[in-house]
Amino acid sequence: MPTPAALSAGKRTSILDSARNAFAEHGYAGASMSAITHAAGVSKSTVYHHYRSKAELFGAFVERECARMLAQHFGAGRMPPGATAQTLRAIGIGMVELITSPVCLIIDRVVTSEAEAFPELARSFYAAGPQQAITHLAAWLKAQTQAGGLAVQDAEFAADQFFTLVQTSIYYRCRLRLHRPSPQQTTHVVDSAVAMFLGHYATEQAASGSPIS
Repeated sequence: MPTPAALSAGKRTSILDSARNAFAEHGYAGASMSAITHAAGVSKSTVYHHYRSKAELFGAFVERECARMLAQHFGAGRMPPGATAQTLRAIGIGMVELITSPVCLIIDRVVTSEAEAFPELARSFYAAGPQQAITHLAAWLKAQTQAGGLAVQDAEFAADQFFTLVQTSIYYRCRLRLHRPSPQQTTHVVDSAVAMFLGHYATEQAASGSPIS
């Protein structure tokens, strides 16, 4: 019998893509493992050999999507040590684009609707997505504080706070399928969030226009 490592990249992609489509169309409870395996063109035994349950398959799909999106917005070169305002602005715009993306909205819809019955789904999503984003930003905020540009005592709280500021009502309108923000609206919201955040956390050195800021 093949080991989990023997699953080819192509088959893994096919399985997780099929899972995404099934969860998006039918929700977690309504998504059938049989339908997923049929759409992926693999056998049930292959899927269950690598993903022991539907919850594990959903978790793998969420981890893949979160890793892909986080790398796009927090990967190498995305968070330089200086240019605090510019970096926060780029992070904020990236976060709005991320949370309003079709894939993220699919995950949010499934997790929210199934969280009470399947709390492990909510835990796996939070750990792979929001918590990882907070961790990445918190590490950068600590570095900026050490460099003298910011005065942040609780970096994880400050990171969470910043991400909340850039969401405003944009996220909720998208979740309810009422409205998608224009680039101008996103820029306005993010610029306001950055100004508010730096108004609280920027040091005098940063506010004076030193190279750190």
